[in-house]
Amino acid sequence: MSLLKLEDLTIDFAVEGRVAHVARGVSLTVAPREVVGLVGESGCGKSVVSLAIMGLLETPPARIAAAELTLNGKNLLALNNRQRRAIRGREMAMIFQEPMTSLNPVYTVGDQLREAYLAHNADAETAASRALAALDEVHIPNAKNIVNCYPHELSGGMKQRVMIAMALICRPSLLLADEPTTALDVTVQAQILALLREIRATQKMGMLFITHDLGVIAELADRVCVMYAGRIVERAPAAKIFAAPQHPYTRALLKCVPKMRGARERLYNLAGTVPSPFALPPGCKFAPRCEWATPECRQIEPDLRAVADEHCVACRQVKASGS
Repeated sequence: MSLLKLEDLTIDFAVEGRVAHVARGVSLTVAPREVVGLVGESGCGKSVVSLAIMGLLETPPARIAAAELTLNGKNLLALNNRQRRAIRGREMAMIFQEPMTSLNPVYTVGDQLREAYLAHNADAETAASRALAALDEVHIPNAKNIVNCYPHELSGGMKQRVMIAMALICRPSLLLADEPTTALDVTVQAQILALLREIRATQKMGMLFITHDLGVIAELADRVCVMYAGRIVERAPAAKIFAAPQHPYTRALLKCVPKMRGARERLYNLAGTVPSPFALPPGCKFAPRCEWATPECRQIEPDLRAVADEHCVACRQVKASGS
């Protein structure tokens, strides 16, 4: 059973008479206790998809449409603002990329944790104990002292743990993590990933993990959706993505990962950039950067189709399952 089901999501932004197509036909699911990785370069539309799921995009200028967008069977697109606020925090929560811009600098950690709890619960006395418990759950030492600290008094890793505690304080069933380790050093990043693995093991929470770091995905994700220019171009279990990537874009991303073994060689560089959502090229959007692109690729955009069990690819050069 799917916890989150997203089918054919389209997001456009109308800006000064121009239209940006930032998400085009995005479909994915997240099951309880499953971690789904959404991977791609900056500008591929990953974060916008998460904001649409959370209901944090202002409409207009955003125009959102989907065949289905449900959480625990509830149609999120049919909810009004009051109903969305009732779900946000209680049934789904989000960890943002930069905790310093997400935490209010003039309120203490405890104030912000209690506010997140009281948005969905009326018991102020319980809110205080839940704030301390939430900090303990994310392994923040001296929680009784930290609740009285302001964000600027904490390190980057501590602030990110506070953000995770705030997201978990009402025990949501879905967690959206938008590049939560990007701004942290390698040691702290490993600690945060270990914490997220622990949360996943001890709770029935599903997680949509958004990142451009394939190393992070290898450690955490069960399934991977690779996104390019607003579309998912490859979807498969994580083991298949790393063992046998099919889409040229996925292969290029993996080639960019430094290798720790073997002969020293120059790091692969994927030439070009993600096209502007205001001026998408015809045909396959990756074709201008793809060394295997044919004239047909540049004219006709391929559909996402099965090439093996649980493995779908949007590429004309990859044979479909059974062909």
